[in-house]
Amino acid sequence: MHLRPYLLFVCTLALLSSTSSATEEADAPAADEPPAASERTQLPSRSSLQEAALRRGLDSDELRQLEAGDDRFLGLFLPAARPSPLGGILLVADRGEHADAPRLIAASRRQLSDAGWHTLSITLPDSLGNLDTLDEAEREVAEQAHAELIRQRLRQAWLALQAEGAEQITLLGQGEAAWWVLRTAGQDSSDQVLRNVVLVDPRAAAQGEPLHRLLEAWDKPLLEIHSRSNPDAEALRRQTREARRLGRGDSYKQVQHPLTPNQPESSLIRRIAGWLKG
Repeated sequence: MHLRPYLLFVCTLALLSSTSSATEEADAPAADEPPAASERTQLPSRSSLQEAALRRGLDSDELRQLEAGDDRFLGLFLPAARPSPLGGILLVADRGEHADAPRLIAASRRQLSDAGWHTLSITLPDSLGNLDTLDEAEREVAEQAHAELIRQRLRQAWLALQAEGAEQITLLGQGEAAWWVLRTAGQDSSDQVLRNVVLVDPRAAAQGEPLHRLLEAWDKPLLEIHSRSNPDAEALRRQTREARRLGRGDSYKQVQHPLTPNQPESSLIRRIAGWLKG
């Protein structure tokens, strides 16, 4: 890939991410003003613009068009750099990030592929937005539908990894996606293909139950990493206490691995790979 087109591609994605709030505001005209004729057609969502930029900037053999019912979304696949993969790793980017987001996701999908795993990265669906106009029952229905949409998106993604030849699947989520990964893993813990969960800087979804309560439904190996220099110490203690109460022992590991803005992610990714290899 030539350097100048790639730099343009990266800048385009950064611009799309940084202007997400402006895009969301543009989606809905002011209540006291009739929409102009040119605004009556709904503007593209942030995620669709990001996907279009990824399609233009990445090699076509990395792109996977995935479907979960009516939900169509893009996955970025890289094969393991060995004849027999060690397994598959599904990486889920934080809320608002794209499937080749800088820092952890972009570096992890490439370096873990080089280390011997098939990797597939995806995003969460667009957020529900403002639900203030709905009554309590309508809001609950919308939130439940959104949660099921995320669950089915993750399921279809790991099925796609299985179709590529991965016999064991690791789920890795960052930020809010880590919360959804653990929630989905707990709901589908009986699926024998799911072997490990990795949470990086987990953050509960809005109105979501605390992370430590999700631990009860997932009794397989889990690695929880905090890369920020000032994590919520009380939340970490609650999660550790819950893991001990459940008798998880060595199957639950919580580590702090601070990364400065200019520090490469390689050491963190090597730590993840080492834990997966056991």
